[in-house]
Amino acid sequence: MIESNINGTCPSNYTTTAATTINIRLICLSIIGFFGITGNIMVILVTQAKIGRKSPTDYLIINNAVIDAIQSGIRLPLFLINVAANCNALGDGLCQFHGFLSGLCFIGSAYSLAALAIFRYFSVCKSPSVVLRTRHAIYAITLVWTITLFICLLPFWGLSIYEYNWMEKSCLPSWGNSIANRVNAAIELVVDFVLPLSITLISYLQVFLTLRRIDHNLTRHITTAGSQQRRNTTSSRKPIQLTIALWLLVLNFLLCYITWSILSFIVIPFSNYQIVISDDLYFFAVTMLYVNNAVNPFIYLIMLKSFRRRYIMLLRKICCWWNKSYSIVRVKPFKSDNTREEQSK
Repeated sequence: MIESNINGTCPSNYTTTAATTINIRLICLSIIGFFGITGNIMVILVTQAKIGRKSPTDYLIINNAVIDAIQSGIRLPLFLINVAANCNALGDGLCQFHGFLSGLCFIGSAYSLAALAIFRYFSVCKSPSVVLRTRHAIYAITLVWTITLFICLLPFWGLSIYEYNWMEKSCLPSWGNSIANRVNAAIELVVDFVLPLSITLISYLQVFLTLRRIDHNLTRHITTAGSQQRRNTTSSRKPIQLTIALWLLVLNFLLCYITWSILSFIVIPFSNYQIVISDDLYFFAVTMLYVNNAVNPFIYLIMLKSFRRRYIMLLRKICCWWNKSYSIVRVKPFKSDNTREEQSK
């Protein structure tokens, strides 16, 4: 029955999911998607509208928000179609594209967070003579997308294929018993997850050790500092706040992806697809992937005061523009009765 759905036909509701459950899932995913797409678009606009010269970290934040926006704005609507139909309603072509987007968002997010961690390491741990510039951020973003696209295109080049997975409600790279698929599985596990995660954790470990030493030196002088020195101490804590915010992005990524990663990379492949996993559990694991994108903008809002101030300013501009446009549209079409009578004469 599963194989009959690979070509895009939907002969039956083969997972026997109740219509009420499907509707609840659609509503929850739609709400999550709304916050994901609007929140990350606002992150892009707020960071892009930053007054003054943008730091390399700003460009990496924009890149990470773009990946999150792709997940919430393109991948999620395709996923909603399959959830509503409870089968592969996309057809073979769109299903493979959906699987390509799944890898793009997962691998892209992992390496984008790794790039942010490396840049924080150089900004905090290295000497002031090491200056990161905009071109370095462009190099890092180019490398992230090169690695991501290369891994995601492997199934199209004959190393495994994208096949519809009824639990995932999407196409995924196959995990068969052939040598090619085993090679692909090893690449997926090491390159997609272990390598960027290791780089990220090691970088932030060094960063926090350095910041702890710096913060200890700062707090020793707080009680004896004058007003000017207190202001300098406060401004010196801003890199700490930014680092904590970026670390919370990593923590959010790990918490939201851990269940899905364990099921997809360990439980299902090593059980040779013989294990029975609850449909509700797997749906929860997949839903958390989209929750990750919706939560990230709130991390910036809560942790970064300057970002929150620019965010509010942008919202006010949008509201003013909306009210002005709405008043023009509302008033312009209407004419007084006297004017209509004069035109009739």
